[in-house]
Amino acid sequence: MTDKKYEARLRALTAWALDVSNRGFVPPPPADLEAIARAKGTNADLVNGAVAEAWSAAIKALLTQVAFNIADPHLQLGEEFNEPTTDAGRTTELKSSTPAQPVAISNHAAGTTATSKQNSSPAPTVDRPTDDSANDADPAEQSYLALKKWRDGLVSNGAIFTSTIKDTQLRNVANIYANGHGDIRQSLTTQLKKFADQMETVLEGLNNDRAEIAPLPTGHDTALTPSVNVGGTQTPPSAPESVGPPPIQPPATDEAAATSASDAEYSTASPPNSVERLGMAFAAMDYSKTGDEPVQISFRTDETGRTLSWAEPSDSHAFKIYRLVSGDGSRPYNPDNADLVAVTRGLQASDERPFTHAVRYYQVWLNEGSTETLALASQPVLYAQGNCVGELSNVEVREDEGRVIGKWTALPGTQRVQIFRIPQERPANPASDPAYRILTGMDNLGGFVDAEAERGGAFIYKICAEGVVDNMTVLSAPASVPLQVSAVLAPVRDLRVDTTDSNGTVQFDLSWTSPPGGEVVIYRTQAAPVAGLDLKPLPEGSIRDGISGPEARLSYQVRLEDTMNVMKGIALPKGWTRAYFTPVTVLGNLVHVGTTVVKSVALQVKNPKVLERVNSQILTFEWPEGAGAVMVYQGPSGHDPELALSGQPVEVSEPVYRQRGGLHFETQLPAIGCDLHLVPVTFEAGKRVSGEPTTVNYPWIMRMKYELIAKKSMFIKTAGVSVVVTALERPGSPLSFVLVFNPDRLPLTISDGRPMNMIRDADGAPRSSRIFTPEIGTPNEPATAWRTTGEDWAADVGTQSGFLRLFASLPPEGLRRVALMDPPMDSLRVKGSSNVMKEFFGVK
Repeated sequence: MTDKKYEARLRALTAWALDVSNRGFVPPPPADLEAIARAKGTNADLVNGAVAEAWSAAIKALLTQVAFNIADPHLQLGEEFNEPTTDAGRTTELKSSTPAQPVAISNHAAGTTATSKQNSSPAPTVDRPTDDSANDADPAEQSYLALKKWRDGLVSNGAIFTSTIKDTQLRNVANIYANGHGDIRQSLTTQLKKFADQMETVLEGLNNDRAEIAPLPTGHDTALTPSVNVGGTQTPPSAPESVGPPPIQPPATDEAAATSASDAEYSTASPPNSVERLGMAFAAMDYSKTGDEPVQISFRTDETGRTLSWAEPSDSHAFKIYRLVSGDGSRPYNPDNADLVAVTRGLQASDERPFTHAVRYYQVWLNEGSTETLALASQPVLYAQGNCVGELSNVEVREDEGRVIGKWTALPGTQRVQIFRIPQERPANPASDPAYRILTGMDNLGGFVDAEAERGGAFIYKICAEGVVDNMTVLSAPASVPLQVSAVLAPVRDLRVDTTDSNGTVQFDLSWTSPPGGEVVIYRTQAAPVAGLDLKPLPEGSIRDGISGPEARLSYQVRLEDTMNVMKGIALPKGWTRAYFTPVTVLGNLVHVGTTVVKSVALQVKNPKVLERVNSQILTFEWPEGAGAVMVYQGPSGHDPELALSGQPVEVSEPVYRQRGGLHFETQLPAIGCDLHLVPVTFEAGKRVSGEPTTVNYPWIMRMKYELIAKKSMFIKTAGVSVVVTALERPGSPLSFVLVFNPDRLPLTISDGRPMNMIRDADGAPRSSRIFTPEIGTPNEPATAWRTTGEDWAADVGTQSGFLRLFASLPPEGLRRVALMDPPMDSLRVKGSSNVMKEFFGVK
């Protein structure tokens, strides 16, 4: 493959050698120039090392200019490099007897291809013609050679530099003078008008003595092919390897014939850069003519270079010449002072020159007339314009442990560099879609570091230099670099499961952070995965037994919200009370199981009831499926459950509950009433998870107790009983009671036996009554006793034995608020009255 840097060095060295030869000195031969270009210096195996050493300082400065992409580097050297440092640069002494080959000058370096042979004399001499060929030589060419010889003499004497008066300007003057188009001053810039008198003297002397300038074959560029003396013998100039179009001919007497001839000379199929001679023949711009709004230049860039094209004008002038010029960093204002790219009659040209600034401005100046001569003599008009931003050079993009690193060289004037990271699966691979642009907050002039590229992803990095033209951003053609980022198999450790309620149905929302590479799938199972499954990467098929199987894999849509992947609305299968969610990272044929999260349904206790057993209470309910325990919290009636949930609960497990048929409270519930809050509990990953509380009220109840005391006399064992009723607090209203006797069993209800007549156990008490209303005592106030009457006792009990029991005489609703606790069973059993004396004496 061609080394473009080597070609650039060789072009610059060849152009410099031609300039050295034109000044009368001896440059290194072509073989040495090629060796110097390859070695990047004079330390190479050279044919004539002495000559190269004589010019080593100039060659080193020239190669430095090339390294910095300086345009026309051979014209930018300082005055100190105009002459060799030794006589070897003034006399040729070849190491071999083989004649040096001609120096080939490509159109990239000098605009056309020509040759120059080495001579043995101190300087090339322009020989007089030895025959009549001088009479046939082109006057414009002879004028140009005379002016060039005059200019080179000034340079040799140190009066000016070579770049002070360019060949282009000399050719303009020669054409104007030879073709009789007027005063040569009109073609000179302000800085060169001081040389006008000297130029006129040279040209007038040329008319008096044409023999000083050797004629050249028609069609050759005499500036590049002077005749030289080799060994004292005149050697005609060599034919060029590539010849441009023939020189401009004087105006024809017949305008149509001249136009036809000119059309034949300018072929639009000719290489655009091959018409350099025309660049020397244009009249200087005097700003007297303006054109319409310039059209736009179109650009096409490919492997061969940059091609510029423009639309054809609509007018019908017979002869049109386009001059394509450019300016790096600033827009040209005059085609004579711009960098000439090409002269052509076609509608396109190419430009392979390296950029020296980020922005290159292009202009197409149009000369037109009915003939070639009139077109060249007419004032140029700016016909088309456009601009390009130079591409980045030395672009390199690579990966370093998951980070993508890029570096390049940006041209001076580059504002910033835009970087686009585009997935390779994108069909169009857009190079300017802002969705793919990265690192927008930096100028990226020297490179970038991309730490956000997805591991395992394949991308195309497109990198564009950004320049500013008329306060608007313009991008260069992108440099494209495909890159595959290495993947790392990492598990998901931050899976989060949130419980939601959708129309009374429990659902779950999942969220997690994407791992560096691979795809994440979620499994939902009723049982926990096998322990240790998440310790290391495993073959994909090895987890099927550990996580149920493929049917457990969720297929819900995954969305990106902020920086998290989200999967919403996951339902719990019917009959499940809990679910295990396990994330699995899949990369190729390997998987890595992440951290499992278990979630239970928010259980709730149903149908709670409190059963009153006089001196104890039993709590019953439907055991919630999946609950490991039920916690019962006690709190004030009518208050928020949250207040009670901070207290100490009573806990009951399912086996104990089912064995005893409910929760039996160890201590009695408060008589003033309370609320009981039942909370089911499940166990997830070793943690207790509480369900929703269910509240049941234990109402206010009046707890009382009574005591039966047998009444006895000296001769009768049992003459009756007295009753004392007490309570923790005195009831708000009086309560009535009935003492019931049943000879066969303990009375079960107030009507299960014979009610006994009762009377206050005090002197002067009123008459007895079967329903009595005692004063209920409290712990701080003793109770008043009531007793049976002797007559009633003898009539109702007599000598019978049986059981007594006290009942509250209240309607059914009132009985629900009263708990009357019986004394010990022995005190409720009574024997009938009997006479001790009769039993003693055996009297019946």
